[in-house]
Amino acid sequence: MIHFTKKFYAMMFVVFCMSNIMQSHDMSDEEGRTEIMNYVIAIEKEIALKKSELEKLWSTYFYTKITVTNNALIKDTGMQYYDFTTLRKAYTTEADVEHYKKVKDEYNSFIKDIRDNIKSMVLDGANLQARDVKGKSVSDYCCSWEMYDILHELGAPRTLNQEFWGAIVGGVVITSSGAVIITAAAVVATACYRACFPQ
Repeated sequence: MIHFTKKFYAMMFVVFCMSNIMQSHDMSDEEGRTEIMNYVIAIEKEIALKKSELEKLWSTYFYTKITVTNNALIKDTGMQYYDFTTLRKAYTTEADVEHYKKVKDEYNSFIKDIRDNIKSMVLDGANLQARDVKGKSVSDYCCSWEMYDILHELGAPRTLNQEFWGAIVGGVVITSSGAVIITAAAVVATACYRACFPQ
């Protein structure tokens, strides 16, 4: 006859509890979306709102002086380089500049909190490789470089949705930092945008 000790039962209980915790983060809704997928979908809306506010402030207080630095088109890429200088508008005060910096710092802090939240979810068992009923991964729900960076850093699939591509590819990309890129090559546009708009 096999005898089970209290220690054995205690170990089994711990394993059972850990299993339930891990499974809870992989539970999906009727569309097969996991908890972390729904979190990304919801938080991307907040990112868009805060980023829009930051972009509007930049447009209100600053402008970009653009000069061509390379007139020769690179063969097979259709790419042309521009230099840029960010300048204050005539009516922009020191208080305006400080206001912009404050909002930007708040945005960066907001992104840091998101990064910490997602890391915590992953540590608690969230599966970044999961797919919903449409075959989409959590990366397919990214709409910002910030979110893509966070998920990619933690091992999520390297996939981009069509809306994300459309936001950075289309001939002209102008960022809040003043970077201007004119290109017809999707891959080149993506790389350049990422280089010009670091976190």
